[in-house]
Amino acid sequence: MDEYYQAVRALPAWLASLLAQLPVQTAVRIQELRLRTGCAVTFTVQGRQCSASALPGCPPKLAAIRLNALQIEEIFHTLCNGSVHTHERELAEGYLTTAVGNRVGVAGQFVQREGQCIALQKVTSLNLRIARSCVIPLPPALDKLLEQHFTGLLVVGEPGSGKTTTAMRLRDYLENLGVKVCLLSMDNFFLPLEKRPPEATDWESPYCVNVELLLSCIGRLLDGELVELPVYDFKAGGVGGYKPMQGDKDAIIIAEGIHMLNPLIFDKIRGAATGVYVAPRTRILTNEDRVVRPEQLRVARRLIRDYHTRGHSLRETVERAESVNAGEVNYIRPYKNNAAIHIDSFHDYEVCILAKYLGNIPNIREELTAEYMEEHDLTDLIRVVESVPPLHTPYVPLNSIVREFVGGSCYEY
Repeated sequence: MDEYYQAVRALPAWLASLLAQLPVQTAVRIQELRLRTGCAVTFTVQGRQCSASALPGCPPKLAAIRLNALQIEEIFHTLCNGSVHTHERELAEGYLTTAVGNRVGVAGQFVQREGQCIALQKVTSLNLRIARSCVIPLPPALDKLLEQHFTGLLVVGEPGSGKTTTAMRLRDYLENLGVKVCLLSMDNFFLPLEKRPPEATDWESPYCVNVELLLSCIGRLLDGELVELPVYDFKAGGVGGYKPMQGDKDAIIIAEGIHMLNPLIFDKIRGAATGVYVAPRTRILTNEDRVVRPEQLRVARRLIRDYHTRGHSLRETVERAESVNAGEVNYIRPYKNNAAIHIDSFHDYEVCILAKYLGNIPNIREELTAEYMEEHDLTDLIRVVESVPPLHTPYVPLNSIVREFVGGSCYEY
């Protein structure tokens, strides 16, 4: 049965029963159900809007419906499963998610404070997106690799590249194939501040990593041991605790971190591991024929994430990014060729999403003045962000790399 029929079950019975009468050959082409006060029920069919009466096999009662305000309210509360409160965070972003995973765009009157939606007062329209499974082929090199026997994937990328989400998605993919996966983050293997050697001249140096402990944990997991993995506390500058992970002799180890391709680590496991390099590589051309470089896009991603989740000021993030970029040149870029697979983590619609979230940061114009952005070579980035229409996130997949930075991900970081 097509996912359409499952999606419409979330609606009130009087509407769901009529929608369920559409024939299969019509239902499979429907991408979205559009419900608006005072209007007929309409659909998005293969990218185009279509009235119910124009659909083949549409029941006359469905074609005759004109939705009133009370019906829209009933539909909304039914989609919320009777509890609007549990969807408050999503509704502040202009959407909600049904129990079976379908996204519903919500429009109406909102109470706003400092440009951000706080509460929904009145619903005027609902767009129910039909979520369908989609098989996306892997890059040929990775697909070929998965057919072979190997013990490890090393996922590498600069901060803000999306490597953590990529590692988690690879884990999900392999586990769906029935493969045991152990996922490690190099960030948990930093040395305590007082134990860092003289060679660790800056925060981006690979000498800040406890390489011996990292490789030991990987080896023990491959031996099938139960391993206590460190959890690093960045505020305290040391190990904050431990979490157990059960190894398996047939497991695949996925280790993600900025230095996993560095010879200090990679040379010791080169014969058993495959490197995956993740980074936004697409360059954006402005209307003035200026180029926005990938490292500038990473700054926009981190401005949003670090402001909301790490308590950093905008200027702190910009200035920290300059240190990260220097670290990339010195410690990461020289070893990119150790990766067998390269993944471009840029999304075509991403700048529109970033524009929306950057615009919601209070006092962004006061803190990131034109003079400051020019001083830090970010003027072209801001011009691009200001020139595109801001987009909300209801239809961005929960496991998208974009959500690593704007929130709402199905993963915990």
